[in-house]
Amino acid sequence: MAGSWRKPTAVVAALVLVLALAVPSTGLAAAKSKHAPATGLRPAVASYSEDAFEPDDTTATAKVFNPAVYGNTWTSNRTIHGYGDEIEDGGDWVAITVDTTGTPIWVETEYVSGYYDSYLRLYDANGTQVDASDDHEVWSDTYSSNIYYECPAPGTYYLAAEPYDYEYYPYAYKLHITVGDARRVWGANRYATAANLSKVMWDNTQNPWYGIGSGPGCVVVASGLNPADALAGGCARGLDGRRLAAHESSVALA
Repeated sequence: MAGSWRKPTAVVAALVLVLALAVPSTGLAAAKSKHAPATGLRPAVASYSEDAFEPDDTTATAKVFNPAVYGNTWTSNRTIHGYGDEIEDGGDWVAITVDTTGTPIWVETEYVSGYYDSYLRLYDANGTQVDASDDHEVWSDTYSSNIYYECPAPGTYYLAAEPYDYEYYPYAYKLHITVGDARRVWGANRYATAANLSKVMWDNTQNPWYGIGSGPGCVVVASGLNPADALAGGCARGLDGRRLAAHESSVALA
């Protein structure tokens, strides 16, 4: 995303209120393997009920997403339901309508809770798999997934959002589907928007697959009451961290 703003040099030093707060950053060192629990950790017994879109475990029962009806972006709260270490869900299927050749289908998953490791598959109307994603191709230090596929023809495409392995554990997640090149990320105000933007890159910080001590290299806290919140974006990127906008007495985390 590109943007511009006026930044008179005379006031930059006076306005930038940036604190780099040290946060342990071990990447994936806490885990022996990308797709295995961190050493010594055991999943807590948790129950995830069916989400509002069940049954949607096949192409025949898939939720239909038509951009002409819902707009170009649709976000839904989902579960891979089950209990303890038993997944009872066959995956979440969505039928996506595309009207024009070359239109992109852009899909992302986002962590909510549980031992989460998603996998995405995209099929054409004939049932041929045309794309798939395990870990995010942009934010690779995550168990979230993404697909960006330019459709060679109009028609219906079928998305399957599944766990990486059905022998793993149930979890809750968000599914973002965009038909086009832009997904709006927003919040109720500038503080919530900054928090939600940070989750695009660092949505897995609380995912127990990672173990303890994993997360961004730093947290950059900037005042949301002056231009420092805009100027801090480059700082957060350079430090491999996340940026949060602060009010006078609080910081929005979600």
